[in-house]
Amino acid sequence: IANVRIELQDANDNTPVFSKQEYRGRVLENSEYPTPILTVEATDRDDPDNYGAVRYSLVGPTSDLFQIDELAGV
Repeated sequence: IANVRIELQDANDNTPVFSKQEYRGRVLENSEYPTPILTVEATDRDDPDNYGAVRYSLVGPTSDLFQIDELAGV
């Protein structure tokens, strides 16, 4: 079991919010690479012209084990 913590950071007035409090995914040990495990989703009430677009990234030790699409959250 691996726990991956994803935190949202924001530089504007509205804080981004995940659509769920917790996401859970499962991948089998013998799955082919790459295998999508789950999709996270967050929204930011800032106007997209005012940096309201959300981008995803992984940091810390799990960033070597997992990848995330910075726009889609997969």
